[in-house]
Order: sequence, then structure tokens, then C-alpha cells
Amino acid sequence: MGQWTMEQLRNLKDLEAQVSPLAKINIIPISKGGLDE
Repeated sequence: MGQWTMEQLRNLKDLEAQVSPLAKINIIPISKGGLDE
């Protein structure tokens, strides 16, 4: 772990695009400390 290549970053963006609906539901509320609670 440590250095990311441009290819890894592109793959991560592709993966993020695939899981973005779940990410918006699960990750964003957690990262903001919970919007509703």
C-alpha cells in the first residue's frame, strides 16, 4: 500500500461508478457523521 498508479486510480473510478448508488447510501452519511441521526 502507498503509491497508486494512474491505472489503479482509473480502475478505482470505474469501480466507484459501478457502486456509486450504494456508496451514496452507505458511505456519504457515515462520512458526514450521519445526516438524519
